[in-house]
Amino acid sequence: MPYTGSGVMGSAITMDKLRTKRLAHACGVPTPAALELNGPQDFEHALERLRLPMIVKPCSQGSSVGMSKVERADDLPAAYAAARAVERCVFAESWVSGAEYTVALLQGEALPSIRIETPRTFYDYEAKYVREDTRY
Repeated sequence: MPYTGSGVMGSAITMDKLRTKRLAHACGVPTPAALELNGPQDFEHALERLRLPMIVKPCSQGSSVGMSKVERADDLPAAYAAARAVERCVFAESWVSGAEYTVALLQGEALPSIRIETPRTFYDYEAKYVREDTRY
């Protein structure tokens, strides 16, 4: 059945965000610093290494499910719990501030970039699928 998207192998590999980051790093592609979080014992190291703000997310969920922006150290346990509620593998990543864009590729050619604007803290599930005030 025809579809638009990556091939099976590309989709399988990139569904795991942490694995994709490691692969990108090995290929010399810069990505924000990240650490896998295995539990509360990793919180202090994440706060020291990544600093605030940071984003906490499940490794292989889509549509921003389970993601939380952490702006205060006290918010890290709840963000971890939210991600862990949907998946065992959780990681924290340095927050990148600025405008958000998406760029689609079609048969190896980049299509025009699209700026995404939302009044939400970030482009989360609600901004993607529920809100009517997200602008593209």
